[in-house]
Amino acid sequence: MQKWKLISLPFVGFITTAIIFSVLSSVTLLAPVFLRNLGNPMNGSSFVMLITIVYFAGMPFGKILGRIMKFHRNASLYTLLMFLVIIGTIIVLPYVHSLVSFLILRFIQGTSSFVMEIYSIAYSFLFTERQRGAASAISISGIPSGVTLGSLVAVSLPIQLSFILIPALGVISLVPFVSLLRGSQSFEKDEVSKSTYGFKFTWIYGLLWMTIAGFNLTLAVILPLYIPVYSTPAIISSAMTIFGTWGAIATVFGGAAAYLLYSKLHGINSLLIVGIIGYSLSIPGFILMYLHSSSIMILFGVLLIQSEALAISPIYSTPIAVYGKERVGTGTWEFSLIGSSGHVIAPLSLLPLALVIGYDKLFLLLISFPVYGIVALFIIYRYISGNDIKLGVENDARS
Repeated sequence: MQKWKLISLPFVGFITTAIIFSVLSSVTLLAPVFLRNLGNPMNGSSFVMLITIVYFAGMPFGKILGRIMKFHRNASLYTLLMFLVIIGTIIVLPYVHSLVSFLILRFIQGTSSFVMEIYSIAYSFLFTERQRGAASAISISGIPSGVTLGSLVAVSLPIQLSFILIPALGVISLVPFVSLLRGSQSFEKDEVSKSTYGFKFTWIYGLLWMTIAGFNLTLAVILPLYIPVYSTPAIISSAMTIFGTWGAIATVFGGAAAYLLYSKLHGINSLLIVGIIGYSLSIPGFILMYLHSSSIMILFGVLLIQSEALAISPIYSTPIAVYGKERVGTGTWEFSLIGSSGHVIAPLSLLPLALVIGYDKLFLLLISFPVYGIVALFIIYRYISGNDIKLGVENDARS
């Protein structure tokens, strides 16, 4: 693949991902408008909880769908079809008057997670070990960026216009993205299909991804509910902007820092060190949200929490060094499926729990996830540093 195409692919992936995931926050912020359109007597909090759970329920299904279709072998065709379907659901959303239809569309939008399968498989073979972290980080950072984009559109434009503009941008961004994928078939490799669920690192990575995919991403919905209780609603827009923007910057910075420090920090382990730093920074952020002493401290807490995004690149870029090229496809899919269960577990547990104990105490409990992240990344660091990769995988699979 030509060098300019390799450079362009992560950036167009970022744009497309941000546009598709923008509905995660825009629909939440516009929930009162949609509720009036539906003519449903449900209260606002219950409606937000319901549409959030349904959206996140679609995400693990998207992972499964991505694997069945084997996107890493037919990336351009299936990416185009899936994105066009999702874009179609965004266009019609403001005109739906049935709650059941609305929930079906919301579920389909959640299947956008299939794009993670493309990044994790394709980038493992298209980019060198040193480049992989930065390339993956750029594209994946489109998810938190989408939160910011959706928030800005929701508060700035009429609902009908916003749900025309976003799909239009999505169609435009698909053209270069699909074109580049069409010319990047060098990652078509034969892979070992034997399950890796017997390999302990599949579960370590799976729970790591759950800390981000479920319990961090759900904060995009929790923040608009938390802030009016403990601060002025006027800072909701600022909080969501910080959440998405810093999440995107931290994701890219994690990959870029690992690239720059590659030689000094023992190769791919540079990614893991950056991830450990990210989880460590997030802990005081959760404490600040628990204390909610002022609006400034809340916003600073959001920024620190989103430093967890530094760990996204390590989670999706280091598995090839643990599984080897023969198993990375199967291993990445299986651990991401475990982690994606957090899309359902997190909203089902966090939103009702917050109503019982309060959102402030909820943030205190969430400290357990970055603590796990630190421990897990350290274990992976030790494994990569001290073991022969392929021998380690085979021995673990037999045990």
